[in-house]
Amino acid sequence: QLKDSESQWLQAGESATDAEQQQFNQNRNALKKLLGVARTVDAAKNPAEDSAPDIAKQLQTLEKTRQQFSAADTPPVFASELPAMINTLRDEQNKQKRDNDELRQSVIKQFGALQGAIRANRWGPAKSIHERLSRKVARLQGRDKQSHAEKLERLGKQLKDLGDWKEFASQPKLEALCEQMEALPAAGLAPKDQADRIKDLQLQWKNLGASPAQEQLWPRFKLAADTAYEPCKKYFAAKREEKLAKLDQRAEICDMLQKYIDTSDWENPDWRLVEKTIRTARTEWRNRRVFDRKASKPLDQRFDALIKTLHDKLEPVYEANAAEKADLIEKVKQLGESEINQHCINQVKRLQSVWKTGGVMRRRTDQALWKEFNAACSAIFNVHREQQREQYKSSIEHVTRARGIIDELKKIAKGNTFDDKQLQALQDEFQQLPEFPERDARYLKRDLTRVLNDVEKGRQNASDNSRRAEQDRLRHKAELCEQLEALAGGQPAELEPKIAAILDEWQDGEKTDKAEWRKAINLRRDSIVLHLQNGTLPDYEKNTADRRMLCIDLEILLDLETPAEDRNLRMQHQLQQLQDGMTSSATVSKPARLQELSNQWLCAFAPDPALRDSLNSRFNETLNSARKS
Repeated sequence: QLKDSESQWLQAGESATDAEQQQFNQNRNALKKLLGVARTVDAAKNPAEDSAPDIAKQLQTLEKTRQQFSAADTPPVFASELPAMINTLRDEQNKQKRDNDELRQSVIKQFGALQGAIRANRWGPAKSIHERLSRKVARLQGRDKQSHAEKLERLGKQLKDLGDWKEFASQPKLEALCEQMEALPAAGLAPKDQADRIKDLQLQWKNLGASPAQEQLWPRFKLAADTAYEPCKKYFAAKREEKLAKLDQRAEICDMLQKYIDTSDWENPDWRLVEKTIRTARTEWRNRRVFDRKASKPLDQRFDALIKTLHDKLEPVYEANAAEKADLIEKVKQLGESEINQHCINQVKRLQSVWKTGGVMRRRTDQALWKEFNAACSAIFNVHREQQREQYKSSIEHVTRARGIIDELKKIAKGNTFDDKQLQALQDEFQQLPEFPERDARYLKRDLTRVLNDVEKGRQNASDNSRRAEQDRLRHKAELCEQLEALAGGQPAELEPKIAAILDEWQDGEKTDKAEWRKAINLRRDSIVLHLQNGTLPDYEKNTADRRMLCIDLEILLDLETPAEDRNLRMQHQLQQLQDGMTSSATVSKPARLQELSNQWLCAFAPDPALRDSLNSRFNETLNSARKS
């Protein structure tokens, strides 16, 4: 309105008098002054959004304005709003003071928390507290703001030092974790194992605590983790799809069960089909198991309710069928208390057939009843079988005895002693037994022939073992004789302890040893002991000649060449045998003659010590060649 009035005055101002112009100017200036005051009041009431309001300055301006118009006769309209505005600002000033006091207390408390975090070397929490504290200090008013800002700056330097130390300590570990995470995609792990490994590396990253290095390396670590998790994401997405598919399949199972319950003829049901339906449904339900109990719980509850509905329908049938089978058990027990004959057995078999056609039952109850029923039937059958067994035994006693004879012969064949009288008595008894049934005769005679062959083999093996043992004992005595013969030429008094020690090892042998060789080897022993006691020497020349002749006899027997030095002796020996008509081959088998020559060698007296080894070697090599061939 002032601007419009000024514009109109300018248009009509040429005709105004000086007094009118002066009056207009005074009014205009007064109005402008009032507008200036109004603008000041409005600025105090509504400060600019980009500047923080200074309530004390606002109050000072409004108080001054109110005093200016307090004595005016006609104060402007806005002057009436000043008391309320001043009261509002004073309330705001009081509230701001209270808020500032609370903020100052919070700042003091957080300064303590910041100092504690720095002392505990907890860079991450300290950094978070420092950032919040900075914002709160910036909101403080007056002198508190400057002092707390200086303190915050000092703690900020300590925080920076702590961050530098944390960075130095944790950066290599963080870089190693980054490298491990980056290497995961190429490790070839299974998706689930890879996901577990990612979680483990993330946990290690978290446990290292916050630090400047962690903030710096976090983008790299997160990018590597996201890259490594891509195949895991696909795997878990597939598992989720699988879970949803299984949930859908389980829902279909519930729908089919519900349809079966709703559409079945329960007046004339097939109870075995009902049981089969329950078993099939349970199997299909297990095959579509969902490892998420929360997601599967509603379907589980629905399935259990449907199965319970079917079981409730089966319950009366189970009870009735159990009563029928209990009645069958009672009938079998009554049969067991009567005379057990073929008629009784037929009745039991009829009851078993009835049992098989019985209706459905709970599996556990059916098994328990069957166990009781089968035990009662088995008791009757066992008694009947025992009766038949006794009858059969009386008819085949001679067959049983024949088998007993064969068993006795088997034991003899496995032993080491063979009594000819006992063997003959058992064979005679077998032959005198009555004629065997046709089904047993062939097998008994076959078994008898086999066991007699085994007895003969055992006898031969025992004989061979006895002969080998006798030969070993004879060879051991010959070695003792050689030890005694090696002492020849020594002083009798000095030799007595040695002779006694050697003779202590002498064993007479077994009663089965042939007396001929026991006597011969004892003669060799006694001869050399006598020489040692008398201080004399054996007749080495004769003994050597005897041993040469034994070598020649062995070579003639085996048709082997004799060494050149003894060939003439061999010819003379053979001519003498021809003249005497004595040839070993005419009276004794070759193996027996070999055994005889071996024993003669062991019992022969001591040869010339200088020739003993060569003669032993000659004889033993010739004998070994015969054994190999």
